Amino acid sequence: MTLATGMERYAEYHADKYRELASEGELKDANLNKARLYFQSEERTRTLRNQRSGMLNKGQLVSAYTGNQHVFKRDRTKKVLKNTRVQLMIDCSGSMCGDKVVYAAHTALQIIRLCSIMNVDTEAIGFSSKGSSAVHYLYKVFGKRLKRPEDFLKGFWRSMPYALNQNHDGDSILFGRRRLLKEGKQYRKIMFVLSDGMPACSRRGDSYAFAEKVIDMIEREPYIEIYGIGMMDRCVEALYSKCMVVEHIQNLEEQLLGFFKKVVYN
Repeated sequence: MTLATGMERYAEYHADKYRELASEGELKDANLNKARLYFQSEERTRTLRNQRSGMLNKGQLVSAYTGNQHVFKRDRTKKVLKNTRVQLMIDCSGSMCGDKVVYAAHTALQIIRLCSIMNVDTEAIGFSSKGSSAVHYLYKVFGKRLKRPEDFLKGFWRSMPYALNQNHDGDSILFGRRRLLKEGKQYRKIMFVLSDGMPACSRRGDSYAFAEKVIDMIEREPYIEIYGIGMMDRCVEALYSKCMVVEHIQNLEEQLLGFFKKVVYN
């Protein structure tokens, strides 16, 4: 058996495990109707009264006659996540093998599905290593729609034979940052990093300290919002000031909706 064949079979093991858990009902799709109704309610039109400009409020005619200038009303529709780009950086290193990478694939899929109902464009990138260098897998890029959100999984499992090595978190986050910054100033830019939170690679210097430095830099910048999503591991809490931890995949729907509410109104 060649090394490549062995890695392909190892990757197929994870894909089979995903399909098995999905068929057994362990990997449930989020109830998008619940999310849709929630965000639609947040986007309803509100009438602002007692304004100094807009349409005259007929109920305030007497007040206007006495000199009150706040007799107008305006309709305002609040847009949730308007002009937003969401990027997923997915740790595909060896420490993620087993349940972690299966749960990461499912979590990423649910985020892509959730964003699709809000007409938010997404990008999904896996990261691992080849030798001493970081490598990246573009599963979905901005501006190109998937026929189905589930099509993301095809590319994800195809990349596994070449992944499951080291994880250059700091270098990979910088790679994602460069791509996000190209999206233009008119967009709100959000990066989710799905990882077990343990940077480990053969780059020169302390890879964990470098990742800390990169994350801290982005959190201080006004350009990108960065969030860690821990996959069955709480290490992300030491790296990201804003994060969530997926410990039980059965609670993912409730966790994601609650997390997105915090992100939307950040």
